[in-house]
Amino acid sequence: MHEDKRRDYEVKSIVLQWYRLFLHLESKDTTAFPPISAQRLADMGMSGYLSLDYQKTMSFTQDETLELLNKVYSDALSNYYSHLDVTSKESIKILEHDISATISIPAHSEDLVTKASENIKNNLPYFFESRSENFCEVAESQSSGTQKDISKSKFEYKSNHAILPEWGQKKTIVVSKNKVTCEKPYAKNDEFDKALYAEALEIYSMSHNLTKDDIWVAEFWGDDVRGLTFSPPARWISILNQIVQKEEITAEEIIEVYLKMGIGLHDSAIVCWKNKYDHNLLRPSDFIQNNIDGSWHPFHDNPDFPAYPSGHSVFGAVGSRILEASFGTDYKMTDMSHSHRIEFVGKERSYNSFREMAHENAYSRMIMGVHYKQDCDEGLRLGYEVGDIINQTDFKSILVKDNYHL
Repeated sequence: MHEDKRRDYEVKSIVLQWYRLFLHLESKDTTAFPPISAQRLADMGMSGYLSLDYQKTMSFTQDETLELLNKVYSDALSNYYSHLDVTSKESIKILEHDISATISIPAHSEDLVTKASENIKNNLPYFFESRSENFCEVAESQSSGTQKDISKSKFEYKSNHAILPEWGQKKTIVVSKNKVTCEKPYAKNDEFDKALYAEALEIYSMSHNLTKDDIWVAEFWGDDVRGLTFSPPARWISILNQIVQKEEITAEEIIEVYLKMGIGLHDSAIVCWKNKYDHNLLRPSDFIQNNIDGSWHPFHDNPDFPAYPSGHSVFGAVGSRILEASFGTDYKMTDMSHSHRIEFVGKERSYNSFREMAHENAYSRMIMGVHYKQDCDEGLRLGYEVGDIINQTDFKSILVKDNYHL
């Protein structure tokens, strides 16, 4: 095999193995709320990108680079999932060992790789103020207490267990929170109350006429049962894994698309959460129970954070836009993310474009009964805006510094 092709193959193998394990472990992790997942994915994306850069910047050999890539992913997952069971933690050590066994580096290179890994980790706090903290502790510390008291209206979201209400105050990496934002819900309507009532009534009526296909769509895109599935942002990593497995793609292209996906999901999570708690709109079920039918319940339990905008919609739009930039606007694929599941309808579905996937993902939330149409519309618009910014960004100028000291 040609040397460049071998390198592409080996990088692809390492990346896919680690991201697949990430998805598997996240499905067990009850703290893997969407913003937490998105931050982890940005962390992995940047770590992988900087690892490959060492081959150019520090003249690492190909095998040293592969070992470094293996090590930074192992260190990252060990940080994210230190609170999981012994078997889960052991799976991280086993994968690192198995990959290392396929890579041949001299003894003196081991210290060099270890120092490079530490150097990468030391560079990342510039982007993540919590990088040195345990990710589980961050999730738990920000998932208790009450939501911000933003409004006093009868349409505000209320919960004693609001998830990550302060997440929107975190720093983004690329996107400006002041420039990329949402307008007030139903701002274009003369009467807020009537507009909200009309959309709540639409959800209520829809819930009484669900077809088998509706239920399939809703459960297929669910991804929001912590401890059972991976998270909504991680779904787009699952989709990316399937594409990378299938396509001939260079090592640099692989690393760059995971980097863009991770940072896009990270920044959009912060922007989304900021707007959720700024606008603090109650969920359809609360409105319907108070104004239409007191006994009504959504097809799926509400997540514990405000409705507007829809996080699923934001993540889907960001993910689809990034995939379009790498693989085209008319890419056809069958998503097998949940084809093995028996707890819900996860049978694979086929699509003619990433945009089609993003839109079905967004409007599945209306079928679920957990979002109004405007939540989904605005989520898509916001996500596409973030995705465009990510695709136009020169990440090398942001990430690669001249201070590598080994």
